[in-house]
Amino acid sequence: MTSSSPAGTSAVSPGVKARDLLFSKLTDVQERYVRNLRYIPVTGSMGGHYHIDVKGTVQNICSADGRIVYCAGPLTPMPDADVWLCQKLLIEADEEEFLRVADPIRYMRQSEIRYDRYI
Repeated sequence: MTSSSPAGTSAVSPGVKARDLLFSKLTDVQERYVRNLRYIPVTGSMGGHYHIDVKGTVQNICSADGRIVYCAGPLTPMPDADVWLCQKLLIEADEEEFLRVADPIRYMRQSEIRYDRYI
Protein backbone atom coordinates (compact mmCIF):
# COMPACT_ATOMS: atom_id res chain seq x y z
CA MET A 1 0.00 0.00 0.00
CA THR A 2 1.38 3.40 -0.92
CA SER A 3 0.25 6.80 0.18
CA SER A 4 -0.15 9.67 -2.17
CA SER A 5 2.58 12.27 -2.01
CA PRO A 6 3.20 15.54 -3.82
CA ALA A 7 4.56 15.25 -7.34
CA GLY A 8 8.31 14.73 -7.43
CA THR A 9 8.56 13.30 -3.91
CA SER A 10 8.50 9.75 -2.68
CA ALA A 11 6.63 8.58 0.38
CA VAL A 12 8.89 7.07 3.03
CA SER A 13 7.30 5.18 5.88
CA PRO A 14 7.87 6.29 9.47
CA GLY A 15 9.56 2.93 10.14
CA VAL A 16 12.10 3.48 7.36
CA LYS A 17 12.78 7.04 8.54
CA ALA A 18 13.23 5.79 12.11
CA ARG A 19 15.64 3.06 11.01
CA ASP A 20 17.68 5.53 8.95
CA LEU A 21 17.87 7.90 11.93
CA LEU A 22 18.89 5.08 14.27
CA PHE A 23 21.72 3.96 11.98
CA SER A 24 22.91 7.56 11.60
CA LYS A 25 23.41 7.70 15.40
CA LEU A 26 25.19 4.35 15.84
CA THR A 27 28.96 4.01 16.00
CA ASP A 28 30.57 1.67 13.47
CA VAL A 29 30.94 -0.97 16.21
CA GLN A 30 27.29 -0.64 17.28
CA GLU A 31 26.14 -0.92 13.67
CA ARG A 32 28.13 -4.14 13.20
CA TYR A 33 26.56 -5.61 16.35
CA VAL A 34 23.06 -4.71 15.15
CA ARG A 35 23.62 -6.25 11.74
CA ASN A 36 25.37 -9.41 12.99
CA LEU A 37 24.04 -10.09 16.51
CA ARG A 38 20.78 -8.07 16.60
CA TYR A 39 21.63 -5.94 19.63
CA ILE A 40 23.17 -2.53 20.33
CA PRO A 41 25.99 -2.54 22.89
CA VAL A 42 25.74 0.64 24.99
CA THR A 43 27.96 2.11 27.69
CA GLY A 44 26.05 4.26 30.14
CA SER A 45 27.09 7.68 31.38
CA MET A 46 28.07 6.10 34.72
CA GLY A 47 30.03 3.27 33.10
CA GLY A 48 27.39 0.52 33.07
CA HIS A 49 27.26 -1.82 30.08
CA TYR A 50 23.98 -2.81 28.43
CA HIS A 51 22.64 -4.60 25.38
CA ILE A 52 19.55 -3.28 23.61
CA ASP A 53 17.87 -6.18 21.80
CA VAL A 54 16.58 -4.99 18.43
CA LYS A 55 14.12 -7.85 18.03
CA GLY A 56 11.53 -6.18 20.25
CA THR A 57 10.81 -3.16 22.42
CA VAL A 58 9.52 -4.70 25.66
CA GLN A 59 11.99 -6.05 28.21
CA ASN A 60 14.65 -5.62 25.55
CA ILE A 61 17.48 -4.05 27.53
CA CYS A 62 19.78 -6.22 29.63
CA SER A 63 22.89 -5.69 31.64
CA ALA A 64 25.91 -6.92 29.70
CA ASP A 65 26.33 -9.76 32.20
CA GLY A 66 22.77 -10.89 31.45
CA ARG A 67 21.66 -10.87 35.09
CA ILE A 68 19.11 -8.04 34.84
CA VAL A 69 16.58 -7.29 32.12
CA TYR A 70 15.04 -3.83 31.97
CA CYS A 71 11.85 -2.54 30.46
CA ALA A 72 11.91 1.15 29.54
CA GLY A 73 9.65 2.10 26.68
CA PRO A 74 7.53 5.02 25.55
CA LEU A 75 4.00 5.71 26.67
CA THR A 76 2.86 6.38 23.11
CA PRO A 77 3.26 4.16 20.04
CA MET A 78 6.24 4.84 17.81
CA PRO A 79 8.39 2.90 15.34
CA ASP A 80 10.62 0.29 16.97
CA ALA A 81 13.83 1.97 15.75
CA ASP A 82 12.76 5.22 17.46
CA VAL A 83 12.29 3.29 20.72
CA TRP A 84 15.77 1.75 20.44
CA LEU A 85 17.32 5.14 19.68
CA CYS A 86 15.59 6.73 22.68
CA GLN A 87 16.79 3.90 24.92
CA LYS A 88 20.36 4.20 23.63
CA LEU A 89 20.47 7.98 24.03
CA LEU A 90 18.98 7.90 27.53
CA ILE A 91 21.48 5.30 28.77
CA GLU A 92 24.43 7.13 27.22
CA ALA A 93 23.37 10.60 28.38
CA ASP A 94 21.76 9.91 31.78
CA GLU A 95 22.22 6.37 33.03
CA GLU A 96 21.00 7.36 36.48
CA GLU A 97 17.65 8.49 35.03
CA PHE A 98 17.44 5.30 32.96
CA LEU A 99 17.89 3.21 36.11
CA ARG A 100 15.27 5.32 37.90
CA VAL A 101 12.56 4.91 35.25
CA ALA A 102 13.30 1.40 33.96
CA ASP A 103 11.55 -1.63 35.44
CA PRO A 104 14.26 -4.17 36.34
CA ILE A 105 13.67 -7.89 36.34
CA ARG A 106 16.44 -9.83 38.08
CA TYR A 107 17.11 -13.30 36.77
CA MET A 108 18.47 -15.61 39.44
CA ARG A 109 20.64 -18.64 39.00
CA GLN A 110 19.11 -21.91 40.15
CA SER A 111 21.55 -21.96 43.09
CA GLU A 112 20.31 -18.53 44.26
CA ILE A 113 16.66 -19.48 44.61
CA ARG A 114 15.59 -19.97 48.22
CA TYR A 115 12.88 -22.60 48.12
CA ASP A 116 12.27 -22.28 51.86
CA ARG A 117 10.55 -18.93 51.14
CA TYR A 118 7.79 -20.57 49.11
CA ILE A 119 4.88 -22.71 50.25
